[in-house]
Amino acid sequence: MCLQIENDPYLAERFMHCNTYTAYGYCEYCEQIMKDPQLAAEFYLHHDFGRNYLFAGNIFADYQGKIGADEMPDNTILYGHNMLYEYPFAALSNYKQLDVLKMSPVIDFNTLYNDNKYKIFSVFLVNTTDEYGEVFDYSNSINFADSADFYDYIVECMDRSLYETGVDIKYGDELLTLSTFDESTGFNDMRLVIVARKVRPDEAPTVDIDKIVRKDSIKYFDAYYEAYGNRWSGRTWDTSLVEGLDDYLG
Repeated sequence: MCLQIENDPYLAERFMHCNTYTAYGYCEYCEQIMKDPQLAAEFYLHHDFGRNYLFAGNIFADYQGKIGADEMPDNTILYGHNMLYEYPFAALSNYKQLDVLKMSPVIDFNTLYNDNKYKIFSVFLVNTTDEYGEVFDYSNSINFADSADFYDYIVECMDRSLYETGVDIKYGDELLTLSTFDESTGFNDMRLVIVARKVRPDEAPTVDIDKIVRKDSIKYFDAYYEAYGNRWSGRTWDTSLVEGLDDYLG
């Protein structure tokens, strides 16, 4: 679907960027709402780009991260609905299957200014309310204060990831996060989150899919352990994939 903004004064004023996202054969335009986060959170969850009511809503980027010709947030977060196949982020549920991640381990995210590719390194399920246990507030990690802030975020993403992908990461890598609702655990207000890092100028936009494996130890949350068991047995993924992390962890 291609959404046109050139001839709409309202859209020209309200929306400064129109981005594209593709993953697993899916393509959709998303919008970045620069001025009104409440509008983004409530209005465009159930309206299309032309302000028409649409229960499926639109994909939009977090307002805290500015996208420009020469700037991107440290971590661009895209939000979208995930209910039935016609909804914007419905295809993301397929990433809970190992074969799907191996089929499409790279995301294309193209802005008005640049065409970008990102290698997926984490896919996880997370609670958003503390009634189920400690909350990992991934949605507020838009720009990292320093390397420690970055490492703390990466460690949480990797501890919780369903997979180890073999993708290396280093401080300064630009991240892309896709966030959508998930009902597979039976708990309310859950999120499925996919995190990827931008392909660097000196590397190929490919992933060695033979290195993508499902982890034996996955960090969830208290309510999940009480319902399903399988408590987290500790960090088993290869921390050397994150440059400088072993020194940081001591």
